[in-house]
Amino acid sequence: SADMYRRLLLSGTRCLEIDCWDPTTFGRWWGQGPRVTHRMPGGVPLLCGSVAFGEVVAAIAEYAFTSSPLPVILSLEMHCSAKQQRKLAKELINTLGDQLSRSERVASTPLRELHRKVLVKMRLDNGVTTDPLLRTLVTLPTTSFCRPLLASEAEESECSGTSAPGGGVVSLVEERLERLASEEGGWLPATAVQLVRTFPSPTRWLSTNPNPLAAWRAGVQM
Repeated sequence: SADMYRRLLLSGTRCLEIDCWDPTTFGRWWGQGPRVTHRMPGGVPLLCGSVAFGEVVAAIAEYAFTSSPLPVILSLEMHCSAKQQRKLAKELINTLGDQLSRSERVASTPLRELHRKVLVKMRLDNGVTTDPLLRTLVTLPTTSFCRPLLASEAEESECSGTSAPGGGVVSLVEERLERLASEEGGWLPATAVQLVRTFPSPTRWLSTNPNPLAAWRAGVQM
């Protein structure tokens, strides 16, 4: 159910991951809107149910700023067809209304001006997110590091992927973050000018979480 999203928002969580799938993946939901669930790469099902994307967005609209006025980031993992992406975009617009930020300058906007705003974070460079309306809602585009960006070579680097386009978010799996940070003595210089997010390794089968201290020491914000 959408109850976990309510509980997380009431506890003060400011970033929520939402895995979005076509309803055709689930026989009983054929012909309906996008579903939220968790699956392995390739769509391999896991031992968890699914909930309508609309129910999740409704819960976010109601509880996003109950515990804090700070902005809420929706990290969307997209597995939907173009048709379902359009439904998803309309759901965000219609349900969140003025709470949904559509600014193109989020990275340079003072935090106080983002109070009570919902920001959409998602990859745009993977060929999956194709709906034009949905793409306009992404204020924090996600990318990945292609190699460590050293402070000494920051001005010379032409390596694509060392920073997110438009002031977005660099997303790193925990093993890669550990490797990059170790090469820099524990600190990731890019975090001084770039939002960086880390996420647990997919090999954590028991859904355990990594110790956040190493990420915090490296300067990671999310």
